[in-house]
Amino acid sequence: MSGRVRTNVVVIHLSDSELIQLNKDVTVCKLSRENYLRMLMDGYHPKPAPSEELKDCLVQLRRIGNNINQITYVANCTNDINTDMFKNCHDELNEQYNEIMKVITNVKEDNMNGNN
Repeated sequence: MSGRVRTNVVVIHLSDSELIQLNKDVTVCKLSRENYLRMLMDGYHPKPAPSEELKDCLVQLRRIGNNINQITYVANCTNDINTDMFKNCHDELNEQYNEIMKVITNVKEDNMNGNN
């Protein structure tokens, strides 16, 4: 015995279109078929995995957030704020916001056009 927790095998028959849809869904969610189906059985409908573009935006947002925290820390310690650094962070934050909105808009358009 291999020590598997799940020892029962279930075989299902799917039409070509059903298999295509299942494969498309698991690819979008970046899950295995087994994990995808288990999640559905548990009542959870898996969401699509975030795009690389969105992941990059989130990394940039974290970097900007860290910069703002550092500026805030120095401002609290010295009772002075570096307005140039703060303006820089503010501008970067606005740029990232616009990038995220573009990604969200593209995802919504893709979903509306059936390209998910």
